Amino acid sequence: MLAAHLLSGLTSEEVDLIVAEELHLLGASA
Repeated sequence: MLAAHLLSGLTSEEVDLIVAEELHLLGASA
């Protein structure tokens, strides 16, 4: 998922938001 976002050329700020969201989802499902 994250690799696809990075390859799409998002800015570092957008990547940070994506990472935070994915970590939140992982934490919620753990």
